Amino acid sequence: MAAMQHLTAWTVIALVVTTACDRRARPEMDDAPAFDAPVVTESLKHADSLPLWTLGPAPLTRLQGSESDDNYDLYDAWDIVRLSNGVLVLAPQGGPVRLYGANGKHLRTVGRRGQGPGEFGQIVQIGRIRGDTIVTFDNELGRISVLSPQGDFVRSHRSDPLIGQTLGGFTQDGHFIGEHSASLRATDAVSRDRVTLVSRNPESGEATPIVAIPGAWMTAVGQVPFSPSPRTAIAGRRIYATSADKYDILVFEDNKPLHSIRIEISCIPVTTTDVRKWVENSSSLGDDEATTRYVEQVRDKAAKCHGQVNRMLTDGAGRLWVRPSNRVTSHPDRWLIHGPDGRLIARFEGSGSTLRAVGPDHVITSTSSDEGIPAVIEVWPLQRPH
Repeated sequence: MAAMQHLTAWTVIALVVTTACDRRARPEMDDAPAFDAPVVTESLKHADSLPLWTLGPAPLTRLQGSESDDNYDLYDAWDIVRLSNGVLVLAPQGGPVRLYGANGKHLRTVGRRGQGPGEFGQIVQIGRIRGDTIVTFDNELGRISVLSPQGDFVRSHRSDPLIGQTLGGFTQDGHFIGEHSASLRATDAVSRDRVTLVSRNPESGEATPIVAIPGAWMTAVGQVPFSPSPRTAIAGRRIYATSADKYDILVFEDNKPLHSIRIEISCIPVTTTDVRKWVENSSSLGDDEATTRYVEQVRDKAAKCHGQVNRMLTDGAGRLWVRPSNRVTSHPDRWLIHGPDGRLIARFEGSGSTLRAVGPDHVITSTSSDEGIPAVIEVWPLQRPH
């Protein structure tokens, strides 16, 4: 969000996920150092008394989706960047890039499908660096593209493609967080990914491991949805990462451990009913005996507790926004806000819309249609009590 310091080399931060079944992991990923830093411990006992941050009375920008006008098709427009002049930048359906004015009107569409300069395969992340310079990460082509604040193509850098769905984003100094998932080979395997956080320079290809954390539980049916799944967030020179098993978030600055943020929350057990409902809704395993055997295998080997961290966002002012699991908090859309030192400073409670991005003085929300397609994207002023 904030303007970037001078940058001499672009660096990419990648979450590279490996399992025992994936032997393609690069050797340098096995040397990640252990996390060693002070712990900032907080409690949920006084969460209800934290200052409540709320939306302002009216949106600053309202972008209305349309099913008949391609310029306003917001399908899969999950990553949204707001420039300093209020312009919104997004890439519905993986590209091309679209720019919208602060009044919600379409300004221009940048690029097209293809592999040439200024063309895109599948954009999974958009960021703002060097003030209002726009950057995109293309998962399909494995490259980072640089656009001017007006959306003109400047250049691109190759990077190892992170195959699969990528979560994360760009820091203000050009870092990128991504996730590479490996698939299981055994039809009845139940195992857990190993996530290595690395700093990668796309020009030289050099990768420096930062830390390794447990990843998601995977089975032949797919990722176990009620089990923990890694979360990352970035702000300035800081990187936040958690396995989401517990409310335990690792904080790095300049790739070095700074501190961790911890809130002690009791385990919420995963029950046989949880597993059976997921297995039966995911796919047919044949007869009841096969389903029962599979349920027992997942229950015995996979996560014993539900994950405690649902999402993390950063606001460009050094604050970390954390949405605990719905099973942890009494409010269905409560966010806990930590200051730069890790201490709890406020809470935010949504009003039914999805919180998509946060800034120092604003939040971006979306409201979906009955089919789950984003229908309206709005930028709201953020109100904080004095």
